[in-house]
Amino acid sequence: MTGPRVVLGEDDVLLREGLASLLDRSGFEVVGLAGDGPRLLTLVREAAPDLVVTDIRMPPTHTTEGLEAARDIRQELPSTAIVVLSAYAEVEQAMEYRLPRWVSAAGTPCSAPGGNPPTAPGLCHPAARAVRR
Repeated sequence: MTGPRVVLGEDDVLLREGLASLLDRSGFEVVGLAGDGPRLLTLVREAAPDLVVTDIRMPPTHTTEGLEAARDIRQELPSTAIVVLSAYAEVEQAMEYRLPRWVSAAGTPCSAPGGNPPTAPGLCHPAARAVRR
C-alpha cells in the first residue's frame, strides 16, 4: 500500500529533490516534480494528488506563481491539501489567498480565533503554512 500522493513545486532543484527524497522515505508517494508554476498546475491536474507542496516564488516571474497555483488548485480540487513554503516572510501576500490553516515551523498547528494567522511574534512561522482537506 502506498502513502498519500504528492506533487512538489519548487524551482530550486536541490531543495525540490531533497524534499522529494524526504517525503518518499517518510511514506509519501511523490507523483510529480515541477520547477515552475505552469508545470505545477499541469502535474496537479493530471495526477490529482492528495497533497501539493509549493514554493511561493517560482518561474517564470519569481513573484507569486506558487500562491496563484495554490488558489487555482483550491478552486479546481478542493479536497487536495496544500502546503505553501517560502524562504521569504511574505505573510501579507499569502493572507490575500485566505487559506485557513497555519502550521508552525515545528510542524504543529497554530491559529488565532476565527482561523486567522496568529499575530504574536514567533507563534507561527510565516514560511510554513498548510491547508487541510
